[in-house]
Amino acid sequence: MMSYLINSWQALIQMSIYLFSRGYWFYCVTIFPERKKDKWEKIDHKLITRYRCEKSKFQRARRKKKGLMNFYYLRWEAISLIFHTLGKPDVVLEDRFVDVRKKPLEIQVSDLISVVIYHDQKNGKFTCKLSKKTYRGFKHVFWETARTQNKSVLLKEWNKINGLPNWSGIIEQKARLKRYLLKEALSNQIKIQDKDLRFWTKRKVHKIWADPA
Repeated sequence: MMSYLINSWQALIQMSIYLFSRGYWFYCVTIFPERKKDKWEKIDHKLITRYRCEKSKFQRARRKKKGLMNFYYLRWEAISLIFHTLGKPDVVLEDRFVDVRKKPLEIQVSDLISVVIYHDQKNGKFTCKLSKKTYRGFKHVFWETARTQNKSVLLKEWNKINGLPNWSGIIEQKARLKRYLLKEALSNQIKIQDKDLRFWTKRKVHKIWADPA
């Protein structure tokens, strides 16, 4: 059986961006119902079989040469993703696929955080950013915390952003959040300097596949 279970949400983003960059531009995302958790594996196998995802690298290359679609399947927890390339389908597309270049892929990774994978028109690459709701959530926390006039608490909240994966879109948002926090700190007489608000820019490479159960 092919590997398809993903180790973490960070790894899901990493692998999705890799597939998009390899021409798997079309995606279908499904959230499995928690009440059917005992059937998730059975659903996985059904989808993998439906779209003939269990192909080797060489089989995929031959299919591409023939002008056929290639499919790929991933799942992290309840989030299921099917990808496909351009080409002629030799299976029935029973699910609705959308083009990531036209509609970015949004993934809700927790109650508080959702991320968006998109095609950056400036450099032609795929990257990731926080959703508008998540970005505004961070701003609200900084605004609220700054009003406590407690420097240590504010720094603690700031340091939480270093748990986010460092894709270019998120790095740009971190820079904007930093400027916002400095402005709010100044307005609330909190002595914080630029050097106090460090954030990482080097992207960690995450382990992709989950260990077998």
